Amino acid sequence: LGYNKEALVACENALSISPVHEEAWNNRGISLAKLSRFKEAVSSFDKAIEINPKPSFIRNRAIAISRI
Repeated sequence: LGYNKEALVACENALSISPVHEEAWNNRGISLAKLSRFKEAVSSFDKAIEINPKPSFIRNRAIAISRI
């Protein structure tokens, strides 16, 4: 707990290597949401869903939207 900024950096590093890594987009969204950056989180979840519409990604997006 409490390492959300570091997790965000790790996700961004992963995405710089593989911009189609849906789990990195989802984890980026989770990190952003934990930092109360909900609009940015939704954008990350949108990208994850675009690559692979997993139910967990869709659920995470809905939660982030509800907090905007």
